[in-house]
Amino acid sequence: MKTGFLLLGGLTFFVGASVADTVDVYGLSPKDANKLLKQYSKVVGELETEVLKETQKQAPDKDLNDSLKEAMRKKYNLLNEITKKNGYLFVDFQTIFYPDDTYSTTIEIVDKQHPERMKFVNAMPLRNSKENIPEKKSNYKPDLIDAMTKYHFTSMKMFMTHQVGPKVKCPVYHCTFGFEHPKLKPYLTVFNNGVIKDKKLIIETLRHDKSSERRASAAFLVGHFKDPLEIVSILSPSVTDNDEGVRNNVMRVIGSTMDKAKLHNIDVTPFLSALDSPYVTDRNKALWVLTSAVENSASKKIVLQKGGDKLLALLELQQPNNHDFAYIILKKISGKDFGSNNVPAWKAWVDKARRELV
Repeated sequence: MKTGFLLLGGLTFFVGASVADTVDVYGLSPKDANKLLKQYSKVVGELETEVLKETQKQAPDKDLNDSLKEAMRKKYNLLNEITKKNGYLFVDFQTIFYPDDTYSTTIEIVDKQHPERMKFVNAMPLRNSKENIPEKKSNYKPDLIDAMTKYHFTSMKMFMTHQVGPKVKCPVYHCTFGFEHPKLKPYLTVFNNGVIKDKKLIIETLRHDKSSERRASAAFLVGHFKDPLEIVSILSPSVTDNDEGVRNNVMRVIGSTMDKAKLHNIDVTPFLSALDSPYVTDRNKALWVLTSAVENSASKKIVLQKGGDKLLALLELQQPNNHDFAYIILKKISGKDFGSNNVPAWKAWVDKARRELV
């Protein structure tokens, strides 16, 4: 299975490919989605390529460079065109880069028939714009949260220059690029000792800090705690954080912890709710959590009852980190395999299985 990399350190990163390998739509009926794709898939793919190339050149925590500003201007103009022309409440283009040098874009739509989905949308300035960087006093001393943020900027740069790879040995419950490289190795001791000394700081930052960047880094630090049950307990309230980057980190750590600790008995409700989000990263991390949760028989029934239709909609996507996880979950809750693209067969099974639950 492919796993995507985006929004690490608050930026979207891009390597290699010349144009989006696939473009699909989430949030519309198949008929309306096909109509939108016929009109916009080519231009969206080309525009996302331009934005991602310029984003790769952008220095963190700096004003946007002129080339990226122009690419973003064209993107926002197209987003506004699609929004106004169709009367949608929300439109975005979200692109995931995969380790095999492919990447896929999903056109995210919230229409007027589903205003409840807007609860996931938080109108915030770009993370790498000056407006979202909190001012620090001249005597400010970097803390453990800053160290985690720096680690991720450093490790991502190293990944982009092939100094580290996507497959890492992780000595804690969650890692992104590990600590085996000499430049990254010192951080492991800093974090493992720091989570003991600064546990209160981490939790307070996760709960209350105004900076989404700091909340996101705090979530990653929780992955260094020793007790997997405590990790899930501390992070679970932040599954509904108002920032999609924070939610992504929170669910990523929960998913990794559940995998490693073989935890299955959790409340699946907030993760099923996250499948309604108009963000690829919300959905794929929620799906990751659910792949572990459905090992529990009670959770299987809940996922079938409340999430069956959502899984079918995600199965129709080409975006691998949504489509593939939906397929895995459907196989787990059914004990069957109708193939990864046989949506009619899966729909027939879901309808029949739900009737039998009543």
